[in-house]
Amino acid sequence: APLRTQLTEIERQVALMSDLQLGEIRLGVSPTVEYMLLPSVLKQFVSSTGSVSLNIVTEDNAASSLAMFGGSCLDVIVGPFFEADHESERVMARQLFTNTIIAVARPEHPCFLPGGATPARLSEYSWAIPANPQGTSLERPLPEFMSGVKVFSDSYDTLNRLTQDNDILCAGPSGLFAEGLANGSLQTLDIDLELTMTFSLLVRREAYATPLMHHLVDLFVAEAAKLH
Repeated sequence: APLRTQLTEIERQVALMSDLQLGEIRLGVSPTVEYMLLPSVLKQFVSSTGSVSLNIVTEDNAASSLAMFGGSCLDVIVGPFFEADHESERVMARQLFTNTIIAVARPEHPCFLPGGATPARLSEYSWAIPANPQGTSLERPLPEFMSGVKVFSDSYDTLNRLTQDNDILCAGPSGLFAEGLANGSLQTLDIDLELTMTFSLLVRREAYATPLMHHLVDLFVAEAAKLH
């Protein structure tokens, strides 16, 4: 099996050795990256490459993404990984951005009434959070007052709509709620969850040396820089 995996990797690198006009890349992203980065990256990638196909897998389980990457099923993955945990002689890891985990609700939610956001009251409300929230870069468990989670979803459009239209609290990376916070349909709770998530890109070093993969990585780095 290890030899077969190595041969597969060699075949993949040969296929990527051309310029930006031909090739195929298998990309794995977490739902957060899909929501916050992928549209802008794809726009730049499509307009700057020729007959190149980009096959995208969205995976909400960080361990599954790492397994597919390790088995050469994916050429590059972007998700909730710590750079230092995966940098090696064979793998290049590039930290892209870090998001604070925040809690939001619609402005009419009773949590915004006086005394409505105490830990005791917060534990009485229904919560919605992204599926598999404890990815490899979530530094500590969720607080006890979030034990009443009713909805787990890897669709961030669903989480946003659900929270905007109902008396449900939602916690997640701050970038997921930027639009709702900007237009006033969501409001941040004045609580510090003391949680952050770090998102990094992992790619094999030999693949990164090819023009096509180098170009894709550069696009992710450039678009992520705009989030800071």
